[in-house]
Amino acid sequence: MTEILSTFKMEAFNDQKESWASYKSRFLRAIKIYGLVDLAEEKKTLLLLHNVGAEVNNILTTQFYPRDLEDIPFQDILTFMDAHCGPKKPLIVRRMEFQNRKRRVDESVENYVQTLKTLAATCEFGQKLDERVRDQLIMGIENPAHQQDLVKACDSNAVTLGEVIKLSLFLESTSTHTNHSNIMKLQTYNQSSLVRNQRAGTLNKDRDCLFCGRPRHKTRADCPASNVECYNCQKRGHFASVCLQRNSSKLLPKSQYRQHKLELTGSEQNISSNCDNDGDIYLRVVTINKIHEPIYVNILIHNVRVKMNVDSGAAVSCIGKELWKKLGSPELGSCQTLRGYMGSLIPTLGKTLVTVHHQNKSFKLPIYVIDGNDTPLMGLEWMKALRISIKFDGDSNPKIHNVNSLQCILDRFPRLFSNSLGNIRGYEAIIRVPSTASPTVWKYRPVPFAIRDKVELELDRLLEQESGHSSGANQMGIPYSECDEAGWVAAGLRGLQSNY
Repeated sequence: MTEILSTFKMEAFNDQKESWASYKSRFLRAIKIYGLVDLAEEKKTLLLLHNVGAEVNNILTTQFYPRDLEDIPFQDILTFMDAHCGPKKPLIVRRMEFQNRKRRVDESVENYVQTLKTLAATCEFGQKLDERVRDQLIMGIENPAHQQDLVKACDSNAVTLGEVIKLSLFLESTSTHTNHSNIMKLQTYNQSSLVRNQRAGTLNKDRDCLFCGRPRHKTRADCPASNVECYNCQKRGHFASVCLQRNSSKLLPKSQYRQHKLELTGSEQNISSNCDNDGDIYLRVVTINKIHEPIYVNILIHNVRVKMNVDSGAAVSCIGKELWKKLGSPELGSCQTLRGYMGSLIPTLGKTLVTVHHQNKSFKLPIYVIDGNDTPLMGLEWMKALRISIKFDGDSNPKIHNVNSLQCILDRFPRLFSNSLGNIRGYEAIIRVPSTASPTVWKYRPVPFAIRDKVELELDRLLEQESGHSSGANQMGIPYSECDEAGWVAAGLRGLQSNY
């Protein structure tokens, strides 16, 4: 017996690793294994105190002071530890925690079932324990498609917890395989997009437009950059992405494949501390004559219903900062630089991978988080993954007015650009001059000698038109001679004509 007692050994109790009920069960089981069931109560007390650890010994010493722990009956120690380490929360609170426990997005079915069983152990469900765990597993699976399959399988109360767990694990494995296939497709698509972006940085004079970087246009007026001001050099007529005057771009010699290749160097590659610039991504929201209202689609992201604006002109999908917090603030990674249609930089917090549910399917898709609270935007990447397409009704007849030349504008607004003197009707202007303002006389701008004859002819024409208007009446029925609407103009013209 002494030899057996000397070999009896258990690790100290640690409430961070196991519950007291588990430790007590293992201790009593070890006593049976070593054949110490008939051991005297005093010996059992000594074995427990020797193995249970210093922390429990301190608790027992404080509780039974001033009695010696060796004199405390073995069952009294177990009863006290059961009460001391038992659940502190009321039964109703423990059951509420069990019923409110939902499966997390990144949590496996196996771990979720184990957590439910741990919570249910202190809920005093009795013989209904497995039934309650089964029901909570179905209600808390947090996957609409899987939940629907589980409900169909449980056509009666005879379905056991084991059968539901087995089906849940099968659905989880098939979903993981589908997600892996979708991720591989997205990675292939992203690699193709990267190759296209790299090719887009190489400009061929015979094929590409050197002002916007797109395929060459029929006329210069067709280029979208013809009237755009470059935010790099402040000159009009080209985009900053192809501007050759910035320090971050270089033009390769023409001898190299006869191509102009723009390479980013220096600070342009470090435009944001948390962005990796494999190439700027542009968000283009295009509306043609407001023929159709914005198109929205409801998507489940991390089991949160989100209304997203579908825009096939946007390269990626974006959400605002507040919605990102509502989704649980998933960890953000590095991202590419986002720019608007005109090249303006869009403040971005980063990029994350989210779980998306659509049409009974689950996807893992990347999404950008914007430092703002704009409407969630679904870009082309998500549209391809979710197989969302935009279809217009047959009655739609969009008209696109493409202005190719100045003559188009002149033909469309002939009265606006006519040479006759006109009046602005229906508007009333009030000029407010402070009472303390001092009169100031400015000298007329000298007219170059070479164009004085033409200027004089133009002034005579305007004076003639003004005199013709003065003989009539305005729209209010007041004769021009009384109101003299153009008198100040005539005076200015006469003064200019006599002083140049």
